[in-house]
Amino acid sequence: MKRALLFLNGEKGVVPLEHQYDMVLACDGGCRVARRNSVKPQIVIGDLDSLPQNLLDWLDHSLIIPYPEQKNLSDGELGVKYLLGCGFDLIDVVGAVGGRLDQSLTNLLLCSEHLGKAEFKLLTPLETGYFLGGLRSSIRLELDPGTLFSLVPLTQVRIGKCTGGKYPLERKRLFPGSSYTVSNQIKAGRLEIEVESGRLLLCVSRKRR
Repeated sequence: MKRALLFLNGEKGVVPLEHQYDMVLACDGGCRVARRNSVKPQIVIGDLDSLPQNLLDWLDHSLIIPYPEQKNLSDGELGVKYLLGCGFDLIDVVGAVGGRLDQSLTNLLLCSEHLGKAEFKLLTPLETGYFLGGLRSSIRLELDPGTLFSLVPLTQVRIGKCTGGKYPLERKRLFPGSSYTVSNQIKAGRLEIEVESGRLLLCVSRKRR
């Protein structure tokens, strides 16, 4: 499987990167986020309206694929479609949230929309987000007791299995907009989730309560 790292123009904090990547791509202002994380992208895509000259100088050996400022797709969507077109099926995203509200929501829905083509994971300074549904319907994580986690349904979801949490969620049906599955805690050391239908975002905190 091919894994890519995608930088978007959201939260500017430093994120612990978890893998070696076959490709690093930044979308326009995502170059700032990449630089903050000391990662130089191989490819930069977008209309380049957010890049000052000093940042362009830093990208001296990166391949830049420019687009006009007036276009029908966001820079983030251009980046996702470029990676999918290159055959990447594992995409870690930094900077998807934490900037403008409209762009943050669009980035989350963008990842959700393409779960049938790739597995997406969100990396932020405080949390990791795992999309479930589509290609990946189950997950098993080794976590410290007391770690906070939440299940955020993006569509109507049927949970087949969810073990390891303080509050049981076996055989539950979840609906978008419900806070029923927010702020659970790890009781045992292993979290296991199986999604029978629908799509959700599993948010796991990096700090224990």
